[in-house]
Amino acid sequence: MVVQTLLNTLLEVETKGGNLLLYVGPCPDVTWPEPALEKLKSVGSWLAHSGENIYCT
Repeated sequence: MVVQTLLNTLLEVETKGGNLLLYVGPCPDVTWPEPALEKLKSVGSWLAHSGENIYCT
């Protein structure tokens, strides 16, 4: 559900000419939180497959 919300937000922001900034950063031990990585990887996979359909449209 969260990934779908991220994608919907990304699409809405992009269609309005904006940039989506996510407040995600590494932990103090310089690792990335696993829940955030999973979500970002899912969005990245979607963008690799369908990203050119939304950018520059």
